[in-house]
Amino acid sequence: MPEHPSPRSIPSIPREPGAEEDRARARTEELERTVDELTRAEQALRESEAKYRELFQHMTSGFTLCRVIFDGDRPVDYVHEEANLAFETQTGLSRDAVLGRRITEVLPGLREDPAGWIELLGNVARTGAPVHYERHFADLDRWYEATAYRPKPGYFAVFFSDVTERKRTEERLRESTTLLRAISDTSGDVIFAKDRDGRMRFANPGAVALVGKPAAELLGKTDLEFLADPAVARQIMETDGRIMATGAPAEVEEHVPDSEGRPRVWLSRKTPYRDADGNVIGLLGISRDITERKRVGDALREANDRLREADRRKDEFISVLSHELRNPLAPILSSIQLLARAAPDSPQAARAREVIHRQTEHLTRLVDDLLDVTRVTRGKIQLQPRRLDLRDVARRTCDDHRAIFDARGIALHLDTVPGAIWVDGDPTRLSQIVGNLLQNAAKFTPEGGTVTVHTGVARGQAELRVRDDGVGMEAGELERMFEPFAQAERSLARTRGGLGLGLALVRGLAELHGGTAHARSEGPGRGAELVVTLPLAPTPEAEAGPARERDAPTGRSVLIVEDNLDAGQSLADLLELSGHRVALARDGRTGIALAGELRPDVVLCDIGLPDMSGFDVARALRADERLRRTRLVALSGYAQREDLEKAREAGFDAHLPKPPPLERLEALLGAS
Repeated sequence: MPEHPSPRSIPSIPREPGAEEDRARARTEELERTVDELTRAEQALRESEAKYRELFQHMTSGFTLCRVIFDGDRPVDYVHEEANLAFETQTGLSRDAVLGRRITEVLPGLREDPAGWIELLGNVARTGAPVHYERHFADLDRWYEATAYRPKPGYFAVFFSDVTERKRTEERLRESTTLLRAISDTSGDVIFAKDRDGRMRFANPGAVALVGKPAAELLGKTDLEFLADPAVARQIMETDGRIMATGAPAEVEEHVPDSEGRPRVWLSRKTPYRDADGNVIGLLGISRDITERKRVGDALREANDRLREADRRKDEFISVLSHELRNPLAPILSSIQLLARAAPDSPQAARAREVIHRQTEHLTRLVDDLLDVTRVTRGKIQLQPRRLDLRDVARRTCDDHRAIFDARGIALHLDTVPGAIWVDGDPTRLSQIVGNLLQNAAKFTPEGGTVTVHTGVARGQAELRVRDDGVGMEAGELERMFEPFAQAERSLARTRGGLGLGLALVRGLAELHGGTAHARSEGPGRGAELVVTLPLAPTPEAEAGPARERDAPTGRSVLIVEDNLDAGQSLADLLELSGHRVALARDGRTGIALAGELRPDVVLCDIGLPDMSGFDVARALRADERLRRTRLVALSGYAQREDLEKAREAGFDAHLPKPPPLERLEALLGAS
């Protein structure tokens, strides 16, 4: 084999002077640069670590680094190796008490489950799969939100934050939401929420019931999509849009039919709601059904209007009444003064007596109208019905009033159908109905006009119609004319007179007979027609024979007990002129004494006496055997049903109102 030369035997290569030194210097400079870079890197690393440490210690989230102890693959414990300052503030545990110690040593006295923690976090260190969780520590009464990850095999790190206040806020929010839901569900009001475009975002059972559709068909839709009436829906959406545009709450009344189409009125309180930046993003509303309240309120307003109108009519009535009472009183007083000066058989005295008679009758009618209206209103009138022909009532009453029409130059025609018109009625009250209608027609028909009275049958009812061609009526007056104290005209200086009670009596008496009363008119200046209907009655059986004429009354012995001198004396004079023998007593005791002495056929006794009541007088007379055949007649301004009952119980045979109608008084005297 060839022999290798030794190093010494290798010839040296000639070199240039100084080259070695340059290479050495370059290597030295390179080394120095490397050292400088390593030094700077180490410094940067220390600074970075310091910054990391500073951040680690001062971050608000808690942090801990733990090493897991395994038994095979199963985690059995772990040790805290790092923990920042926030760990202490977040948990209340000292780092010195935790670092370097096993979790089973740290938590043995707590109610928490260490095994559960070890398994959860040990799996992170074993598998590297991170977990995010929330956990409540019962001993600390705190909630934590945490994220665990694996920084290197066998370790896990946890970032965590105390979220107790958030959890408590969420719990309060859940409780509030539950409470609000319960209130909303049990409320009878309609509660809803809409977004900026008017789409329904919340609807309570009241809203569902109103619309009549399930909540699923309301949410996300506008009123135009689920309300039956598009006009109502558009109106609501316009109102909602205006409220959201202005940003101001509002209270509005809305007319929204219910699910069955019935009209309802709702009082809605609506307010915009806003996002965190204050922008309006929707509308909240509560609507309450006020239909009944509105109905009651409207009824109350109508009642108040009627009361005000009634009060106005009452004031007007009092004014009219004073005027109407003065009208007859003035000629009566003048006539009385004339009688005091004129010879009894002179024409002046005769005219004065006619004036007094005429004006007294007028006063009597006024008072009778007042009393009758009160009786009708209170249901105190007692009818005395019998079968009669309505044509006869109309004919007699027209004959009684014809003089009034002749004096005013008004033609009065009676138009009746052939054959009887049978009704069951009180002849006096039916005659009063016809008379009041005639007086009303005469009052408002000018000279040269015509009034026609028609009796007939229409639609199965007896019908009485009084038609005139006078001043007529406005449409609004047709019903009001039947109200008490109503006055159709106020511009004639009361030249036509009246208290405005006549037509009220007509309607009241017609209704007492089971009938009706109403008015027709084509307008002012075109006349009017007042119509009364009455139930028809069956045709009566033929009477057995002609009625026996009543024997003419003969003169009677009469005792008048009356404390009013003028009333007692005038009544005594009338009876004496009729051929009766009359005695007069001014008080009850005198009347009882005179009755025992005279034993009269009839005693006419006032109820209101100064020393004792007329009822006491009647009881005393009935106790006297000598007067058992004497007829007792009560005279009183009180003629209600209870007054008649009291009179009968006291022993009176009859009761007459003041002033007593002469024909009724003569009938009683003739029957005694």
